[in-house]
Amino acid sequence: MTNERRTHLLSLAVIALLGLTALSWFEGTHSAVAGYDFATSLNPLDDLKRSVYLWDERLYAGAPNILGTGTMPYFLLQYLAECATGSLYRGEMVFFALLFTLPGLTMYMLLRTMNSGGAESGAVSFFGALFYMFNTFVVVKWNRGELITLFSYGSLPLFLTLVERGLKGPLTVRFLVFFICSMFFFPGTLGHSADFLIVTGIIGAFASWRVAANLSPAVLKRAALLLLTATLSSAWWAMPLLSAVKGGGAGITSFTTNELDMVNYYSKWASLLNIMKLWFSPMYETSVEFGTQFYRPGTLLFPLIGFSALLFRRDSTVLFFSALALAGLWLSKGTSPPAPWVYEWMYRHIPYFFIFRAPSRYFPLIYTLSLAVLIGYSTGFASAGVKMITKKSSLRLVPGAVVAALIFFSSWPLFSRT
Repeated sequence: MTNERRTHLLSLAVIALLGLTALSWFEGTHSAVAGYDFATSLNPLDDLKRSVYLWDERLYAGAPNILGTGTMPYFLLQYLAECATGSLYRGEMVFFALLFTLPGLTMYMLLRTMNSGGAESGAVSFFGALFYMFNTFVVVKWNRGELITLFSYGSLPLFLTLVERGLKGPLTVRFLVFFICSMFFFPGTLGHSADFLIVTGIIGAFASWRVAANLSPAVLKRAALLLLTATLSSAWWAMPLLSAVKGGGAGITSFTTNELDMVNYYSKWASLLNIMKLWFSPMYETSVEFGTQFYRPGTLLFPLIGFSALLFRRDSTVLFFSALALAGLWLSKGTSPPAPWVYEWMYRHIPYFFIFRAPSRYFPLIYTLSLAVLIGYSTGFASAGVKMITKKSSLRLVPGAVVAALIFFSSWPLFSRT
């Protein structure tokens, strides 16, 4: 076994072990977690059956269940976990561990695919995955119980990996089968229309960039085949959704002044500085536990570390994710200064933009994803630079150790169960 292969397997094993952190959140009372915003089911099989229908008689006096169909992959995983363990409680423990591990594994896959054969590929992949798995965005989502958003967050790098791998080619039968099977989980991002639109937008921007960066007849042909395959494999849920949106039956309404008040409420805490630190939620201002932790100022180091990748190398990958991070940063602040009128104009005039009535709740996903990629690259570049300057292989571990310590300190609530 080569050293590269050994490092690859060790990284996957460490990510899987860190995913078991979620098991420590259960107190041993054998009480399932439910209520508030937690989209956990006390009867996963029943909710799974309901998700396959376009009409639900239990919603109000009967209502369309278009967005509910997107929860099918989500409730399927929860049901399979319950079947595998033989109880709702243990099944929920397994489901939480899988959901917590998912972002780390998928980000590792993405960076491994993008940086295949590159210098310090292992460090780039591991530390990018580590940050994507442990950060304050994840802390907030778990604290609020937004598990379907976490499903979207965790599965997004998987779909980016499929795009990257598909455009590189060749498009073998085995890859296309895996691609189609993976697309079954894509409607799991439909739990909230804002998450779905953001995930779709990121994938579209990523695919457009990769095609433009490697423009050739072969790449265009592969892109067309991937788009056709994705469209056909998504028709079973996309066509009813589009029909419902067109007919006004998907629960999507129009802009109201009251919703602009909500935009302003969520923007109150979302200054550019807070968003840069991923310190964007009112919970940080109202929780004594979060407000007094010593690690709070240290989160500002993450954007400094991430954007420092521009100092090491300004290739198309670093430039694309830097631009994407800045776009996510600007959108996340909503109507906070500077130029608060920009978001308000977009909210009033861009069709369906009113869906994003809580900008600091939805758009940080873009910033977090981009920052994870940049932190992975900057850590890898720093490790290679230290090795080249000192001529000592052991010292290349220092940048990674510092970054890992900062990541764990900033996400301490995930370990302390606060």
